[in-house]
Order: sequence, then structure tokens, then C-alpha cells
Amino acid sequence: MRLYKSKYWDKDGKRCTVSKWYVEFYDHTRRLRRLAAFADRRASEQFSRNVDKLVARRVSGAELDPTMSRWVEGLPARIRERLAKIGLLDSCQEAASKFLEKHVEDYEAYLVANGRATKYIKITVSRVRAILEGCRFRCWSDISPDTAHKYLAGLRDGGNGASIETSNQYLRALKQFCNWMVRNGRASESPVAHMQGLNSRTDRRRERRALSRDECSRLIEAARRGPVRYSMRGPERAFLYRLALETGLRASELRSLTKSSFSLDAVPPTVTVEAAHSKHRREDTLPLRLEAVKEIRPYLALKRPGERIFNAPKSLNSTWRTSKMMRADLEAVGIPYVNGTGKVADFHSLRHTFISNLVIGGVHPKVAQTLARHSSITLTMDHYTHVAIEGLVSALGTLPDFSTPEAGESPEAMPATGTNGASALPTRRG
Repeated sequence: MRLYKSKYWDKDGKRCTVSKWYVEFYDHTRRLRRLAAFADRRASEQFSRNVDKLVARRVSGAELDPTMSRWVEGLPARIRERLAKIGLLDSCQEAASKFLEKHVEDYEAYLVANGRATKYIKITVSRVRAILEGCRFRCWSDISPDTAHKYLAGLRDGGNGASIETSNQYLRALKQFCNWMVRNGRASESPVAHMQGLNSRTDRRRERRALSRDECSRLIEAARRGPVRYSMRGPERAFLYRLALETGLRASELRSLTKSSFSLDAVPPTVTVEAAHSKHRREDTLPLRLEAVKEIRPYLALKRPGERIFNAPKSLNSTWRTSKMMRADLEAVGIPYVNGTGKVADFHSLRHTFISNLVIGGVHPKVAQTLARHSSITLTMDHYTHVAIEGLVSALGTLPDFSTPEAGESPEAMPATGTNGASALPTRRG
């Protein structure tokens, strides 16, 4: 290992010395290398010692210790890239030394290139950035599960801040980002792989409920007879609610529908949500009830090709606005927006109602999952089915009757016998 300064001749023929020190050394392949260090001699001497450690580590195959990792992170980009090029840093170590913000930018570009929804990208990336900034994670080695846990706990703020479900969504965003780093060869393992979310069922700030059949009928009728709300006429809202209840389509998906989305003469008749508007970025085609087609056909006849069938350019773009619109229709017929158990009936509750009705109607869970377009059957059965107590009683009615002829007798009238009719008291022998 040699530390030196190069000399050169300037244009006037004067002998000059470069400002930076150079390190000359043999790498792990015994090849002579030269690296530009720094103008400061002491910093360059430290640099040469650490380069020597990198060579020794490369020969032995050992991992970088925390001190060396921190040193690599603090190096200028030009030096890190040079060390990676000659093989003293692998791609993971070189990537880990970059500022996380650069990786987040690349992750965002990856999501865009893979066709993820704009809203999904915006929310996911903003959550990743919020955690990184809140925890002051600047480089990959800064990421600590303990620090992330503390940040998420502060986000919840003892119940006065974000809900547990929201906190879990932040954690999922961070884990997805870290998993992408690993898959992309930028890191060897995720530092948050073992972090787990909390049980959101213990803290439901906004738990939805399914509407009963009577409530659905009253809601549709209230809308049909009601005034214009959020630029939507009453009959238009009634049709909107019915379509949501019979297809399970989300508000944004309903808003995207045009005349060409419907194939009413197909067998069976269908409605198609284009991939650009589907939550999972795939084209979804759903069957329609024949009874609904009778109402849809004359409604579509009034629409021009390419025209959105629902005249709600703003209200259906926001769950809050659709819920406020529906809340007014509910209140018009005396249906509480929040019931006695604190559960709400917002627009997305119509999707919950659709899925719950499938399950209550005896539809196979896998079929219900397909119609709901869920990625897992657990999501369908655990989060979107609301079985009323009457349904539970009916389920008990399917069990066999284990009553015995003596079941109606009082305990006093029953003889003290064993199962075979003999005396319950043991007999003495001998």
C-alpha cells in the first residue's frame, strides 16, 4: 500500500503536484490498482487503511462490519462506484451506500413501469417516505426495526392518531419497498422482514356494516324519489346503488363505466371494468342479473357512445363524497348512518353487502372470492362478510337434534341411574 501525489507539467512547462493524494495497492486478484483519495493527507491515510481492510474482507469472504459499512456510506459516489467496479464492493453493498431517497425514486419508477394505479403509487411511496424521514433513515444500514416500531407507535399516538389498520398499511409499504430492494439485488436481506402488524380488529375506527335486504330496498326507493344530490338525479342514484349491490363494484370502478362497458346481449350479460380503472390493474368482466338488464337497457339507450353512464364527475371520485351522498338518502328514510354498535353504512358498505349476501345465500367461498375479485379467500371471508345473528341461528338449525325422550323431564323426576339403566351407586363385591 503506497500513498503518494502525482506530478505533472502545466502549459507553461512548470512542474506541479496534484491536489489529491493517491492510494496504490494490490487488490484481491493481486492486480495493481490506483485510486484517487482526498486532498487532506490524514483523511487519505485513513482511506488507504480502510481500502486495505476491504481487500482483506474480499479475500476472506467476510461481511462488512457496521463500522466499515458506515464508512462506505460516507464515501463520495465516485469512490463507491470505483470500488464496486474493481470488485471490492458487491452490488448490494454499493447500493446500500446510496441515500435511500434515490432508491425510493427508483422504486417509484418501477411501480409506474409495472402499470400500478397512480393513486396506489402516490399513497405507497408517500408512506415509505414518511417512515424514512420520520425515523431519519438516510442509508440502508440505518433502517432499524426498533426505530420503525417506535415511529408507528407514535403515529398511532395512544389511540388519538392513526388507527391500527393505517399503521399496518404504513408497515406494509415499508416492507414492500425493502422486499423490492432485495429482489432488485440492492440488498441481501430485508431488515424489517420479521416485523408484524398489529391486530386491527382491536381498534376499528371505521368499521363498516352490511345493509339488510329491507334497508337496501328503502335506500334505492329513497334515491329514486329524492332530489338531485352532488349532480346526480334520484333515478340515477337508485341505479348506481343497485348496480353496486348486484356487482360489488367499487365507487371508482362504477364511475369509469361507459356504454361500451356493458354487453347486454351476451350470454350471460356482462359488465367490464377496464384494467386502467380496476384496483388490481387487470380487466374484470362480471355477470349481470337478468332482472337488472331490464332496467339497464333503457338507461343506456339515453347515453352516447363513450359517455360515462353516471353524471358524477367529482362525487364518485371520492369515497367521502359518495358516502355523504348516500348518507343523505339513508337519513331520508330513517336508516342510521351509524348503528347502535358504531358501525357505519357508507358507499363501500354496498360492496360489503354484496359479498355478505353471496355467503349468506350459500355461495361457495371460492366463487364469492372470484366475484369479489379478491386476491385471497381470507380477505373475502374475514373482512367482507357480515352475518346477522338470524343467519347464525339458521345455521344452528342445520345441526342434528340430539334430544332424548327424557329431555323434557325435570332433574328431580329422573332416576339416579347410569347410562345402562343400572344403579348409579357402585355395588360392593365380596
